[in-house]
Amino acid sequence: MQLQSPLHQAQPFSGLYDAFRTILREEGFAALYKGIVPGLMLVSHGAIQFTVYEELRKVIANSRSKGTRVDAQSSGELLNSGDYAVLGGTSKIAAMLLTYPFQVIRARLLQFRKRNVKPLLHLVPVSNINNCLKKHFRDL
Repeated sequence: MQLQSPLHQAQPFSGLYDAFRTILREEGFAALYKGIVPGLMLVSHGAIQFTVYEELRKVIANSRSKGTRVDAQSSGELLNSGDYAVLGGTSKIAAMLLTYPFQVIRARLLQFRKRNVKPLLHLVPVSNINNCLKKHFRDL
């Protein structure tokens, strides 16, 4: 089923160059970089996951290497496949918990831009912010 509204009838741009030129003309140079901060925060997801994984691996390897002659850095002998699965899952959850709020912020910024509304939270009464948060978590 397609949305039949005047806003969705025509293509906004005929190509890459037309989109670039139109955005520059109508919104200015800064519009090309809207949403860059949340996007950069989302790039950090892999770095966070890798760091958490390595640090947890070192902690587990160090705790298991006490009293043995095996070096904790070569944890291949100390950890089994179940340990690696738990490490991978835990590090993914940690990265998700840290970066998911930025995905929500990015989606909300895009939503406000599509409706041409500026999300100036300092101008919105606190009751409206509370209602927005309640609606967001209710919809999850």
